[in-house]
Amino acid sequence: MKLLFSLLLHLIISITDSIAQQWQNVSPAGYDYYRNAFFLNSKEGWVVARNGHWTNYQLLYTSDGADSFTPIFTFPDNLIAERIQMVDS
Repeated sequence: MKLLFSLLLHLIISITDSIAQQWQNVSPAGYDYYRNAFFLNSKEGWVVARNGHWTNYQLLYTSDGADSFTPIFTFPDNLIAERIQMVDS
């Protein structure tokens, strides 16, 4: 019985993995450390990130589904935003 349960569980996990959503890397070019990100929809989002050589984090904005990012705000004196959530565009 344990063997049957184990085989069924393995089969379910294998099937679930094969139909699961595929993740896509949308990291902003030139940035290598991220605190968090929030996307309103598939096109519009914000990311708090920094380059490894910089000490200050930046708030970056995308309106084209992460094809490009625009710096919106640079946090002063090594301050960061732990979590961000936008309520609308």
